[in-house]
Amino acid sequence: MNIAESIVELWKSVYTLYFPKFGIVKKGEKNAGSANVDKESKPFRYNFPGKPKKGAKCILIHPDNSAERAHAIDFSEFAEIKTTIGEVGNLDIELNDDTFKLEYDKNYTVEIVKGKFAVKQKVPPLSFTFEGSTIKFEGDIEVKGKLKVTKDVTMEGKLDVAKDISSEAEVTANSKGAKTKLSKHKHATAIPGPDISPTPGT
Repeated sequence: MNIAESIVELWKSVYTLYFPKFGIVKKGEKNAGSANVDKESKPFRYNFPGKPKKGAKCILIHPDNSAERAHAIDFSEFAEIKTTIGEVGNLDIELNDDTFKLEYDKNYTVEIVKGKFAVKQKVPPLSFTFEGSTIKFEGDIEVKGKLKVTKDVTMEGKLDVAKDISSEAEVTANSKGAKTKLSKHKHATAIPGPDISPTPGT
């Protein structure tokens, strides 16, 4: 062993060096957790905006060569991610087992939560939601072109029509407040009767 190696070994015997090591996440919480390193559990902190998944691989480093300041980086998997993206900070993202959510400018939201898909606008209120076999709208809908509906349509509000309504089947309406009333009763067809006009000369 040369003089340089001897000095290094002497220095290492007095001052412990904490080299980066690979670990397996044992527990992950917000900004803190623990990992198994060389079959020993080590507490750590981290800065990533989310929560590491149990069993994920990571690297533990020690800033300032301090054993109490173990810091985990480079996680292979995450249980949850929640952060803000962009220099302006107007795009929020949330991802976990149950939720996929994007929020832009605190006003527009795209969200998937356990089979429910929704697009929402806070101001003015507007939403488009798929939930099961149901589609829900909130707000005004403008259709430029033909609209074909093959099933029944139920309306709880008022129907304004600028032009005629044509139908190949019977149309019924029971609203008393309608400007144009359509009777749900069929009128009997007139049957020709005998001529009862007066006979000339009588």
